[in-house]
Amino acid sequence: MGMKKEKDNGVLGLLYRYIILLVIVLIASYSNIFYNIFLKLTIYPVSWILDLFYSSSVFNSILFLNSYSIDIIPACVAVSAYLLLLILNLSTQMPLKKRICSILFSFLVLLMANIARIIIFSILLINDYVYFEQLHEFFWYFLSIFF
Repeated sequence: MGMKKEKDNGVLGLLYRYIILLVIVLIASYSNIFYNIFLKLTIYPVSWILDLFYSSSVFNSILFLNSYSIDIIPACVAVSAYLLLLILNLSTQMPLKKRICSILFSFLVLLMANIARIIIFSILLINDYVYFEQLHEFFWYFLSIFF
């Protein structure tokens, strides 16, 4: 009685979602569009925040921080994680407004976590943290699954 049943888009809605998903995955596979977009969304906020405490600048995918240069490679940007979130979202049936909110929320949370991760590792690198390499590899091999 009190529950409102969501409209089912049926087979046509499913077909549209999977066609959109296929087009996005093909574009992502054969171009750097998503990497370039998420690189800018990641590296500039990192640089702005770190610039509050250190000398920081950006050139292409390289973050210059004091005397260090940090190359932000595609794995650091986590494009595949964004694509996996998009695949999960588009393969799940939900109303359009909820889908848009879900995509924006999940992308924003991943982006903020990634920015925080890069900032923390940059600070550890600048301060010559003894176990930087081990911690970086631990995040790379084990905690990237969590992300």
